[in-house]
Amino acid sequence: MKINTNGLFRTLLLAAASIVALGSCSGGGGGSSSVHIEPVTFSIESGRIPQNQTVKLSTETEDADIGWSYTEFTESDWDEAILNANSEITITDDCTVYAVAYIGSNHSVITSATYTVCPVPTSVKFYIGEEEVTETTKLVASGTKVTLGGSTSAATDAEGNVEVPEIYYSITATANLTEADCTEENKYTAGTEIEITGKTTIYAIAKGVNGVSPASSITFTVPVVALTDLPVENDVIVISNGKTTKNDVTSTVVMGTGDKSGAYGYKNAVIDSTLAGFASTDDMMRLTVKKNKAGQYLFITDGKYLTTTAKEILTLESSPSIYSLWTITEGEDGIFYIDNANLYSNGTQMSLEYYKSKFTSYTKGTSSAYQFYFWKDTSVVADKTVLPDSVNTLADVTFSGDTDGSVVAGLYIYAECDSYGADFYYSTSAEVTSENYTEATKADGGEIIIPSDAEGNVTVYALAVLGTGDNAMFSKPVTKTFTVTEDTNTYLTKVDSIAAGDVVSIFYPEDRYTLGNAASDTGLAGSAATMSGKGLVKTDVLVEWTVAKEGDNFVFVNGGKFLTATSDGSLTLDAYSKYALWSLEDVTGSDTKKIKSVYSVYGTNNRYLEYYDGVYKIYTISGSETLYEFNFYKEAGAAAENVTFSVLDVEFSADGVVNTGTKIELSTATSDAEIYWQFIASGAETAAMTAATYATAGTKYAEDSVPAITAAGTLYAIAVKDGSTSSITSAAYTIAVMEKITSDDYSTGVETTNNSKKDSTIEGNYYTATLAMGTNTNNNPIYYSSSPCIKFYVNNTLSIKSNGEKKINGIQIVTAGNSNDGTMSLSTTEGTLVSDSDNNLTWTLEKGTTESITFVCTRKEGSTSTKNPQYWIKEITITYAAD
Repeated sequence: MKINTNGLFRTLLLAAASIVALGSCSGGGGGSSSVHIEPVTFSIESGRIPQNQTVKLSTETEDADIGWSYTEFTESDWDEAILNANSEITITDDCTVYAVAYIGSNHSVITSATYTVCPVPTSVKFYIGEEEVTETTKLVASGTKVTLGGSTSAATDAEGNVEVPEIYYSITATANLTEADCTEENKYTAGTEIEITGKTTIYAIAKGVNGVSPASSITFTVPVVALTDLPVENDVIVISNGKTTKNDVTSTVVMGTGDKSGAYGYKNAVIDSTLAGFASTDDMMRLTVKKNKAGQYLFITDGKYLTTTAKEILTLESSPSIYSLWTITEGEDGIFYIDNANLYSNGTQMSLEYYKSKFTSYTKGTSSAYQFYFWKDTSVVADKTVLPDSVNTLADVTFSGDTDGSVVAGLYIYAECDSYGADFYYSTSAEVTSENYTEATKADGGEIIIPSDAEGNVTVYALAVLGTGDNAMFSKPVTKTFTVTEDTNTYLTKVDSIAAGDVVSIFYPEDRYTLGNAASDTGLAGSAATMSGKGLVKTDVLVEWTVAKEGDNFVFVNGGKFLTATSDGSLTLDAYSKYALWSLEDVTGSDTKKIKSVYSVYGTNNRYLEYYDGVYKIYTISGSETLYEFNFYKEAGAAAENVTFSVLDVEFSADGVVNTGTKIELSTATSDAEIYWQFIASGAETAAMTAATYATAGTKYAEDSVPAITAAGTLYAIAVKDGSTSSITSAAYTIAVMEKITSDDYSTGVETTNNSKKDSTIEGNYYTATLAMGTNTNNNPIYYSSSPCIKFYVNNTLSIKSNGEKKINGIQIVTAGNSNDGTMSLSTTEGTLVSDSDNNLTWTLEKGTTESITFVCTRKEGSTSTKNPQYWIKEITITYAAD
């Protein structure tokens, strides 16, 4: 760029330049001096200087600009030079700097300084063994040793010897070192090994006669490695889900820091197979392990405690509660189960769970969702949070039962504490403390008995205790005073068996709740029971049930309504039906009973009465069986409700399209009832029987008088007991159209020449059946013989297709056996495979619509036979829905 000789433009142009020159530049044009301007001076005079030294240019003339160049210029041609317009220069090589100060076209004399660059040391290098580490962050095994070196210098001393720079380092610094850090304390001795046991940043710098090297640093981290034992206090751990770890050794899903509304997200950690661990990152949940006196665990990060207060709620809380306490159970293969010490739902402990890409809490299980690994992370410092005293103190004791202040002698009240597993000690004569609790009465199950001779006021002193000896934890002592009043209660007593006419309460002993009659969710709400040494107290909220029997089964009636387990799984009060029938089962080693619904089933399993979180429901037995175990308390002399049973309707074993001759089984849930039936063919003018004519118009159902359907029509039935009848029920029937294929149908027109393959097709009235050849186990062509049976080989297919006039209703294939001496009869309806094969072959239903069904002959999985298996099909019967 040429500088314009116009002074103003040149001044603006030169003032705008701002780049520090790192090399030489070219010259500029001329001008004359009419105003005196002081010359440019240099902050460092000519001579030897360190490499990358900064030199500052200045003039004493106010408002003067400075221009300079590595190329010499004169007063006559300076304004034609391309001058650098900044006042600081970084010297990288030997050079002469020429400078001038100017205002407009007026300028100073030209001054210069010549510099010889003396090199500074090169950067310090880092080594593991003989290998240089070039990464800025390096993952290494714990115990790895690092050495420093590699800094060189071109500088020489007075004797001409090349200098060896001194190296200085620090592992406690927080920023790059400077010359000020080159102290005796930080001096590095050649060959010294720096051992890496956790996250370590090594800062280093070298110093020579001409200055210091560029600063350098590398951060070394050690892998997060799996723990094979329980974590100990002040370990920093990362938790991974066991399922992914066991199935994939290259990566694992660990708990992350992302908040997922009651859960935490996951981080996919890539495992270094050589180091058997993974790098720690800030988006992993790194938890410091602490323990309380009872040995329960706390997991802390950034001063917050991992806590669950409800199902599917996992949070970090700034203050710990009893729900921040966890227990750990060892499983197999290094797996651990992590359970909350105090949070239970209906008797089931709440546990850490990994589900749908989230770490959350859920009722305890043993599946892979509850299986975890611990990984120890030494890359971060353990959380310094000091545990408050509250983590070594149990939750407050409260009382349940009749605790409004008035009690009767002999009444039970119950001590309760949210710290799970605590024992209770009480006295009615002296305060109970951590010092004397062993002298007090232990309240089994929290049961505190008001003395039977108590009068006036009685004071109860109680304390909760968890653990023993030095590890014992205590609640605060609690005191409550009661007024003893006259006993006017009515009591129900526990009975081992019940009979018709009894008036009972259905009692869940684990939570001391009784079955109520108010709807709640899909069940009936329970109510807290009041207990005494005399039995169950009859209170205003206690619901009693009249017991009646229908055959061997029980019913429970309240207010004229029957306790009913519906077919869809609800518990309700309803009119009498078969779903109101219950049976009782004994519980081994217990005085409780299981109460089973006779007719409400899920799949093939009967539903049972169940207590769940204050509500009685019905459910198939799963999980804790105590949820299904109850006591009966009976009120002696109570008036039972009048219970009457209607005769329940007759049910049919089948209806709709049936094969001719199909026998229909009839049944009713009413015990000892007689059944009468009547079949009226379609088009017949016979009148259907009624409750008045069943004896003459119908036939009594018996082993030798089961209705068999041989024509289209309607079957009517009625149940009768003790002069009462059910409603008339009916079912309509249509006879299925049947066609049969026999081996003779396929024995003609089939080529039997060796190695030939030919599909054979049979046309029927309503079907097309194709027997397609495949290949045998040696991949040789299969052919049919002229034997009296159809030979059906591996990979043969039998396809039966409706011609569109009728829909296939069912197929039955009958075989005479196979080459391995097996026999088989296969039947299917609506495309569902009903029976399986024998030893070496299986029938595979490839397509099962009502228009087309195909069977494929396949070798059974795992078979090692080298034979060429075959079935000998005798006949195939196809049924169709009638018009």
